[in-house]
Amino acid sequence: MNDIIRLIVDSIIFIFPAFVANAAPVFLGKGERWNAPIDGGRVWKDGRRVLGNGKTIRGFVGGTLSSMIVCVLIIALANQFSYPLALMTYIEQGLLFNILNPLGIDFWTNEVFLGLLVGFFLGCGSLIGDLAGSFIKRRSGLQRGESFPFMDQLGFIFTALLFVFPVIPWPLYWLIFLVPLTLILHIVLNLGSYIIGMQEVPF
Repeated sequence: MNDIIRLIVDSIIFIFPAFVANAAPVFLGKGERWNAPIDGGRVWKDGRRVLGNGKTIRGFVGGTLSSMIVCVLIIALANQFSYPLALMTYIEQGLLFNILNPLGIDFWTNEVFLGLLVGFFLGCGSLIGDLAGSFIKRRSGLQRGESFPFMDQLGFIFTALLFVFPVIPWPLYWLIFLVPLTLILHIVLNLGSYIIGMQEVPF
């Protein structure tokens, strides 16, 4: 496989659970159970909601779990087809590995546990970035559904990558592929959600 193509594929596979976490709340459906807003309806000192009704407990938990499940499946499929995942290359350089390895804890040899762990950090990081973006939007006076250029499209990726870095110290040059890829996917997915009626505005 061409080296450039391999780098692109590796970076996409690695970040895919974060995309799933970010998109999952839109597809989780409606209902009252666990669907309370994360901010509990609280208002910030500027008189606006802290986050708004669009950020729910159900969306956060469901998005994180979706990321964990997808990450487990990715690792299992890679092992099934003998595809060397990039995360296995970088994991031994991570802070968590260097803390746990001397203690004899070899979490990286268990594909289920490793997938759950990496998926948790990617998913949780992605959604926390989304919450941070929502908080900043509210402080800026933007309403739910209004576009916040770059923060809407890229914020969740940077926080996901930041959260997972202690486990998988990904190479910084991956951003060359991930930033434009994220922008393109954001446009495609949001347009698709708008067309099928799952969100009120396309971007």
